[in-house]
Amino acid sequence: MKRDISVRNDLFGFHTTPFTRAPAEPFSDQRRARYRCKADAFMHRRGFAFVTGGPGCGKTLFVNELCSSQNSRTATVMYIPFAMFGDTDMRREICRQIGIEPVYRMGAMIRNIQERIGEMQPVNPILVIDEVQLIGQETLDMLRILTNFKFESANLFTVIMAGDESFQHRLQLRINEPLRQRVTLFVTLGALCRKDAAAYIHHQTRVAGAHQQIFDEQATTLIFDITGGIPRLINNLAGAALEEASLEEKPVVELRHVEQAGTTCLPPSKGAPRDDTQTV
Repeated sequence: MKRDISVRNDLFGFHTTPFTRAPAEPFSDQRRARYRCKADAFMHRRGFAFVTGGPGCGKTLFVNELCSSQNSRTATVMYIPFAMFGDTDMRREICRQIGIEPVYRMGAMIRNIQERIGEMQPVNPILVIDEVQLIGQETLDMLRILTNFKFESANLFTVIMAGDESFQHRLQLRINEPLRQRVTLFVTLGALCRKDAAAYIHHQTRVAGAHQQIFDEQATTLIFDITGGIPRLINNLAGAALEEASLEEKPVVELRHVEQAGTTCLPPSKGAPRDDTQTV
């Protein structure tokens, strides 16, 4: 009888299992490094930012890394992981995270939030809204009104919105033109190119503790061909290939391990869209 498949960390020299969670030392290609530099500058001047990209390309990870790098003495992060709140629920959640009691009347609640934001200065209040494409128009209008407080004289509030490209189309609507004009940072994350996908795989295994090459060249090439360079899919396929190699007690992942893994960890339809045209 076959034993349960799991990654043999001892076989590969890992102290943690790669591809299962974000490593302490994040991977960054040229595009992501450039965006991160621009995002760091944005955090100092405050305002609105929009982070977009295809599924699995690292929007949430990018925002989490950006916010976790902020000094807790100079910034307070209010993270709302999904945007299915109504405008009242959103206001109540903001009140809870900045430590004030919500009130019934909308105008009074907005005014109380604005006053609290003013009291928090010079601390930067950072509101992060993930899956922002799900947000209703009334809630979106409320966000714009909320940040009107002394906005012309100084940016007292930072709002980071992360979501798919459909939200970018909404920003083009006339009703949202005042909000679109306030967005001063647009980040678009895409799939990795072939070279960066190979570097990503090596980075994940190195940070996990490996001192040698774990994936041979053919295995790395096939992972890119199947996943199209989408980081989430790379994680799924590479992790499953490590399990296949562990089952055979092989310290190197080979082509056949990726082929075997691909039959069980990915949909049987055609591979993910490829993007091998990015500059590196």
